[in-house]
Amino acid sequence: MVIYILVSLVLYLVQFLNGFIIYKICQQFTDKKNLALLFAASYLLVCFLLEGRYYLLETYINFFGLISIYVTLLNRKSLYYLSGIFAFMSFWSKQYGIGFLFLDFVLVIADRNNNDKARDVLRILCGFIISFIAGCFLLLSDEVGVSDLFKLSGSGYGKEGFLALLKGVVILLSA
Repeated sequence: MVIYILVSLVLYLVQFLNGFIIYKICQQFTDKKNLALLFAASYLLVCFLLEGRYYLLETYINFFGLISIYVTLLNRKSLYYLSGIFAFMSFWSKQYGIGFLFLDFVLVIADRNNNDKARDVLRILCGFIISFIAGCFLLLSDEVGVSDLFKLSGSGYGKEGFLALLKGVVILLSA
């Protein structure tokens, strides 16, 4: 019961952080704080009304992906590597998190004030690839097995249960 409460609290905290990150992203596009607040509140409302009580990996995919987008929107060349790292963490959580990497590319390419688009895309890609290589070494180290990664990537929903997922998280974090 204690684990259930702790994991629920972490899930709700991450969902609220996602709402806050959406608020910060919206502030990059508009000066109207009420509009940014409306988008953040809409996200939270959808999360809690639809599937906010379940332990889904989408919450964490969104968390890492939204941080990746926010870092890209800051337009600081030294942070583009970090954006790639967060895009990888989103991908590592579940495969379709790779979409955030491509969204980062689109944001860089669509920036009219950016004269160095190709290098900035490469910076993001380098952060992603370096993280990918580090993840492969982690899998090959025998500390975290491929089956543990599959538990984290969302395969087998309902087959092994929540405690198997929690075990996978603990193994990955303790590596």
